[in-house]
Amino acid sequence: MKVIQLDEKGYFVGTTVAEESPLEPGVYLMPANTVDADVPSIPDGSVAKWSGSGWVFEEIIVDVEPEPEPIAEEVVVRGERDDLLQGSDWTQVADAPVDQAAWAAYRQALRDITQQDGFPHEVVWPEKPV
Repeated sequence: MKVIQLDEKGYFVGTTVAEESPLEPGVYLMPANTVDADVPSIPDGSVAKWSGSGWVFEEIIVDVEPEPEPIAEEVVVRGERDDLLQGSDWTQVADAPVDQAAWAAYRQALRDITQQDGFPHEVVWPEKPV
């Protein structure tokens, strides 16, 4: 005999078979989480749940993650600046084979971009020393 399979919370999963008892003809052995009912006609966008005496339909709720907050342009520009500073840290060690004064001026110009009139929308990036 076909029976309705439910999940542990009582929601319709599908159909399965209840076998006739070999010891009691006419008695069917119901698998766990099954009911002897008609297959529900589920409306679009809903799920069927067995109430104990009949089907109730619940709307499917889809959790939509909110759009992430846009990253402020100031944060993006500061991040680029920080990457350039970090990438030039090596130029400031005592034995670096570079013009340390030129690199120090470049690094200071990077720190000063936040003081530019167009910051953060129009930034004039300093030229990297050769």
